[in-house]
Amino acid sequence: MAGRGTPKPTRLKLVEGNPGGRDLTHRLKHEPMPPVGAKMPAGMSELAAAQWRVVAPKLTASRILTEVDAEALAAYCEVFARWRYCTDAIAKHGPMVKTASGGVKLSPMWIAMTQSTAEMRRFLVEFGMTPAGRARVDAVKEPGDDDPFADF
Repeated sequence: MAGRGTPKPTRLKLVEGNPGGRDLTHRLKHEPMPPVGAKMPAGMSELAAAQWRVVAPKLTASRILTEVDAEALAAYCEVFARWRYCTDAIAKHGPMVKTASGGVKLSPMWIAMTQSTAEMRRFLVEFGMTPAGRARVDAVKEPGDDDPFADF
C-alpha cells in the first residue's frame, strides 16, 4: 500500500517545495492542467451567487480557480450562504430558544452555524483563502513560465 491519505497534486508538491525530493517530471507531464477561470454554475442561491462574484475573480487572478473547480467553489458559496443565514437569524433571535416545556436550549441555528463554519473552513483552506492555506501555496505559475534550467 503506497502512502497514507489523499494523493497531493504534483503542482502543489512543486509549489510546496517537494519535500520528498522525488523526480516529479513524468507525473507533471501527464497530470491534467485545466484552464484558469470558471463560470458560475446555474441554480445557485442569491446569496451564494453574490459570494461567487466576490471570491471567483480573486481566485482567478491568483490562478487558483480553474474550469474544473466550479462546483467546489459553488459548494463553498452555498455553505457560506447557509452560514450567513444562520448568523443573521442568531443576531435577530439570539443563540437560545425556549423549549415546549418552558426551558431554554441552544438554538438549532447555532448548531447549523457551527457546522457550516467547519465546512466553510475546509473549503477556504482548499482554495488557499486562509493564512494557513496560503502558506501551503506560494504562487501558481502559468504553463510555460517554468525555468528550463531549474531542474539542473
